Amino acid sequence: MIAISDCTLRDARNAPGMYFSVPEAVTVAKMLDAIGLNEIEAGYLSGSADDAALLDALAGAGLQTPICSMLLCYSSRAIEQSLDFAVEHGVSRVCLSIPTSEAFIAAKLNRSFRATIKLMQRAVRAAMSRGLSVAFSGEDAARADVERLVEYANAGADAGAARFRFAETVSCLTPNDMSQRVSVLADKVRIPIDVHCHSAWGLGVANTVAAIEAGAKWVSVTVDGIGERGGNTPLAPILLFLHHFKKQGGYRPEHLKPLSDYVAGITNNAAAAFAPITGDHAFQYEFLHQYQQPELYDAFPPGLVGNRRELAFGLKYDRSAYAEVLGVEKIPEHIRELVASGVAKNRRAVSIDDLQTFNKANTSTS
Repeated sequence: MIAISDCTLRDARNAPGMYFSVPEAVTVAKMLDAIGLNEIEAGYLSGSADDAALLDALAGAGLQTPICSMLLCYSSRAIEQSLDFAVEHGVSRVCLSIPTSEAFIAAKLNRSFRATIKLMQRAVRAAMSRGLSVAFSGEDAARADVERLVEYANAGADAGAARFRFAETVSCLTPNDMSQRVSVLADKVRIPIDVHCHSAWGLGVANTVAAIEAGAKWVSVTVDGIGERGGNTPLAPILLFLHHFKKQGGYRPEHLKPLSDYVAGITNNAAAAFAPITGDHAFQYEFLHQYQQPELYDAFPPGLVGNRRELAFGLKYDRSAYAEVLGVEKIPEHIRELVASGVAKNRRAVSIDDLQTFNKANTSTS
């Protein structure tokens, strides 16, 4: 059996301009629940009021599908605080995300590979000590040495983790590459392999199917493929692949179209904007550090396909960092109102070009 984890309420909401109100997120979760998925991945263990409200609402929604939330593991102190937050807000499963490629370890942790393993094991044991079920994700695992990944994943298994996520954070593999890597992991790692693919090259579905054929037991998807960097692997084709070609029962695919229609309605049909390669958001970033480091995140230069890399203002922007970009001491209130209106009402992020134009016009007339 292949298990499906839908991360629309976690990864897709990171995409530029994506916003789900708490009631909308609960509706999406209930529709996913009706399909009979194995897990719903929602929010981050960030300690924020937004994540607290989301997780509280999902905990009280009467769902049969377990809720998992992600923790970005960069320091031991933050890990402990975030796991307490998980328990406080009714989370039963966590996915620990830790950089594993040389580039990401250097950029985000400034640790050695051995120190990274120790950090991961401490996080796994700390989560288990709180009664949480633990998966752990190798951020940018697709660009890490596969033998190192085997060692890393088995170290997590030794610490008690239930599965290892092979994250194609930056699209870089062909289906054949994916098959070779997952085959090694499935053969040598003592816990099930999960795959999470982005689709900058349009290969998210192909790579996920290749991983299933190579021995992956879990797959990560989003509704209609909404997500960062060309989108994620979409739910519908993977579920139908399992239903038809693998004869896997237990899912209720008749709920797919109503779910897709609902998400299209509340996001202004965002799936087209997140299409790989040519979509308006394929190279648009809301997190400043991602925008400033194309060597870490872009699978290929956007100019190659006539697209362009853009910085966008959404509800998750870093105010101090964006103030620096705009050349002001702090973000003016009229800018905050514009961003809130653009995302919450119009379901689109505000581009840096639009923002600078708006700010100049507002400043000159005030």
